[in-house]
Amino acid sequence: MKNFLNLFVILILTLVSAAAFAQQRNTEGVAPNTDLSTLKADKPVIIDSNVAFVDGSDNNWIGMSAEVQAITQVPIEKLYAVLHDIENQPKIFNKGLSVTKNAVINSVGENGTVATFTTTAVGQDTVYTALVTEKVNLPESAFITVKQIQPNSQIRNLYATWYLSTQTINGVKYTYIRFYDSNEAAGGGIKKTAISAGIKSAHVASINQLINGAAKR
Repeated sequence: MKNFLNLFVILILTLVSAAAFAQQRNTEGVAPNTDLSTLKADKPVIIDSNVAFVDGSDNNWIGMSAEVQAITQVPIEKLYAVLHDIENQPKIFNKGLSVTKNAVINSVGENGTVATFTTTAVGQDTVYTALVTEKVNLPESAFITVKQIQPNSQIRNLYATWYLSTQTINGVKYTYIRFYDSNEAAGGGIKKTAISAGIKSAHVASINQLINGAAKR
């Protein structure tokens, strides 16, 4: 716990002020200014992360976003299969500071899939309903978005994307992964500190778990 709080102290000193950051960012495609040849297989790299109190919320809401990318030799079809299989995602994303505890599909229609997710972060369950949409062109690429339908007392403006594409780097075939998400979470005190401290590690863990889960399919 002491090391964890020390980590928070370091991070809180680097937090941006109350400035808002972009939500629902366009993340389809390889991240700008990325040299794929510098990425190491199965070693996720943080592109950026932001944490700030939401303007006008009297510090009752904290906004956060993070983006991470990686390459892997796990085939794109297996990675996509994990993300597409919504109700079995709790079996994959089940370790670390933030985990998916439950996922239930409510309906499937022309506009996408409506699902209710229960996530657990820093010991607290959060339930939200989201619209999941897909843009798939396998084996070249897949783009999945998750957008919260209605805010609740715990979380609002949740938006996440997964972009996958097949890439040849130095003559070797890889799958490129780009994960982005942003949301605004309610709460104060230790909850805020824990969220702030864990945002980067949680996103790296999500990529690692996706790769490991897909490799076993």
